[in-house]
Amino acid sequence: MDVVDSAADVTEEDVVEAQGEEETIPVRAANSPETPSTKAFEEHREKGHIPHRDWCKLCIEGRGLTRQHRPGEPSVIPVVGLDYFYISAGGVQCRRELAQEEIADGEAAIQKERLEGSLVKCLLMRCFSSKAFFAHCIPYKGTGEDQYVATVVTKNVEWLGHTRLILKCDNEPSLKALVEQSLEEIRIKVKGITQISVEHPPRYESQSNGGIETGVRIIRGQFRTLKLCLEARLGKIVPVNHALIPWLLEYTALLITVRYVGTDGRTAWCRARGRNFRMDSMNFAELILYKLPMKGPLHDPDGNMGAQWAEAIFLGYSRFSNTFIVYTSAGITTARTIRRRPESERWSSERLAQVTATPWSI
Repeated sequence: MDVVDSAADVTEEDVVEAQGEEETIPVRAANSPETPSTKAFEEHREKGHIPHRDWCKLCIEGRGLTRQHRPGEPSVIPVVGLDYFYISAGGVQCRRELAQEEIADGEAAIQKERLEGSLVKCLLMRCFSSKAFFAHCIPYKGTGEDQYVATVVTKNVEWLGHTRLILKCDNEPSLKALVEQSLEEIRIKVKGITQISVEHPPRYESQSNGGIETGVRIIRGQFRTLKLCLEARLGKIVPVNHALIPWLLEYTALLITVRYVGTDGRTAWCRARGRNFRMDSMNFAELILYKLPMKGPLHDPDGNMGAQWAEAIFLGYSRFSNTFIVYTSAGITTARTIRRRPESERWSSERLAQVTATPWSI
């Protein structure tokens, strides 16, 4: 037993605890079911154990649910959830919704479909404090793939601006490896980070990571709607391996971040950036005119008497520079100022078919 040598070693907290006057946090006691009478238990059995009763051991053994999440105090440290999902001709799917089993042969089949372009792997990040969404298609790059995705995660964390952070993901090996790699990169490249750690759900209980799975459902519905809208405009189907799909997915996540209003009356963008999103709204992939830059190699391509505006395709917004992302004949660029064209001139399936640049090719 340790011995206190002097009064200087005794703290105020020690005195409070000794006197029994310390404060404690409220305790949430586990549910304690009542003990039924013998008659009530027999009647319950005669009714086929319907309805379910917490005091019936057989009901719990047969169809008892896992512990349900009960909202409590918000986390002092912001939590950002990560998960993989997939886009195929059948729509947006979680890993467990794919036909392939979660075994080595199933993973090999997924990689084969990705290589063929019939299945697109994607990453979702969702900040549970600001409610901001980030969604990205992941290129099939083999061994270089993880580095690209870790860089994407790092940029998103930098945009959120948290100084302390918890990354939360399930126990999928590839996702755990990504998070570990991202941790190293974030510590090196993101200024101001003072604390960052990882949190996993219990083993074999990936559904306990419910916040990010809800995020996948939100992305699924919004992405489907926007893709159907674009296809209705064009009168053609946009295949899942087309270069427009990664841009549309990132645009979908940004729309959710800047448009959805929470119970506090604010958007996720406002919570993260301190103000609402102020960029002009328009349709994804519509044809526009953009103002050529005042300086640089694209300045005055036809001389100072040439056109100061050029045709382009609107693909979204840059989160970092308050500019528009546009596709031009020279590839992807950003523009500070754009102008919409008359409605009859906004859509061209032939022009959109020429888009080949992706977020990872610039």
